[in-house]
Amino acid sequence: MPRELRLGRHATITEVRRTDAALGITAVSELSVVELYPPLARAILDAGYSIVSSDNEGFEAEIFFGDDRTTGAYRLREAPCKEQVIVKLLFEQRDAREKT
Repeated sequence: MPRELRLGRHATITEVRRTDAALGITAVSELSVVELYPPLARAILDAGYSIVSSDNEGFEAEIFFGDDRTTGAYRLREAPCKEQVIVKLLFEQRDAREKT
């Protein structure tokens, strides 16, 4: 995973799941969805990916991205705890998926 997409500077990682082809990360942030969305979108572009689709409703948001070898998605949701946001990142490499 590119360093630019790591969540450590925006959120506390609470779970990591890995398969041969994919990486899933769950994190909690003290930033709002509105505050998180711009730096995550910028990180995607800075890492050389294209944003395929996105939606930001203020209380939840999605950013789908990729290139010819990788697909990924950020999902942001307000958490049950006030003033926290759950961030999920799915990052999948197509060439690894095709080998399995």
